[in-house]
Amino acid sequence: MSTGTTLRYDGVPLEDFLMCLVQQQKNPQAECLPRPFFLKEARLEANWRYEVDKPEVPLSLYLLQEREALTETEEVFLIAHAPGHVSVELRDLALKLRTFLEHRQLPCYFRIDPRYGLVYGSALESLDNTIKWDRPGVYTTLCLTTDLSSPSLALLDYVAQTQRKRYQEMFFKYNSAHPISQGFLKATWKRLKGAEKTEKTPRRLSYSMLSLLATFLSLGLFREAKISLIYKDLPPHQAIACLIDTAYSSSYEAGHDRFFASLGDLA
Repeated sequence: MSTGTTLRYDGVPLEDFLMCLVQQQKNPQAECLPRPFFLKEARLEANWRYEVDKPEVPLSLYLLQEREALTETEEVFLIAHAPGHVSVELRDLALKLRTFLEHRQLPCYFRIDPRYGLVYGSALESLDNTIKWDRPGVYTTLCLTTDLSSPSLALLDYVAQTQRKRYQEMFFKYNSAHPISQGFLKATWKRLKGAEKTEKTPRRLSYSMLSLLATFLSLGLFREAKISLIYKDLPPHQAIACLIDTAYSSSYEAGHDRFFASLGDLA
């Protein structure tokens, strides 16, 4: 196997990954999988029959870990992506996904976009009157946090004044909580003062999260599920010990550490 700072596994059959995960849980010292500390992004893909009498469409679930520049905390996002013509079905699936996670003690909130609302790229519930059509791809974003003041959620200040009441209603409808008006200066001042964070421990990607998503997929009309993983700064011995077939792996000295350059690539 070639060496580099970034290790990727692309298109691994989900069953193969879960078998490795079971072995890892039975014997943690065997390092059947790289330590999750080095896991930066994960993607689960499947063919989704959103209605029994409809053709399948591709569905992708992205689990991403990002460092928020303003608060300097690690944040984890779960993005559900599908073709634009299934916006309604994706919205309904995202609602089921949030309920599924919360029932398993993984609290989260939807990011409500200032222009598109819940489903980014869709005209379904857009807050911008100029948006008339769905884009080729649409997605929803769940922030795996309990902190409503997170800059990823506190977007009320970016909403047009004429749409703020509707935005607040939509935020409450999908999150059962009221949006917070963060304000750039207010947030910066809190950071400079070193204000205590709502969450004592930053949330990180974990294999238990991936196992939960695999369970969620097993409950619906999904076929041919695959998983892709991106690790950063992984020690060479962990890559060698990994039980995942090396046919799915590639290693890079630089770059190739994202599934997409920007969220705009998904819409």
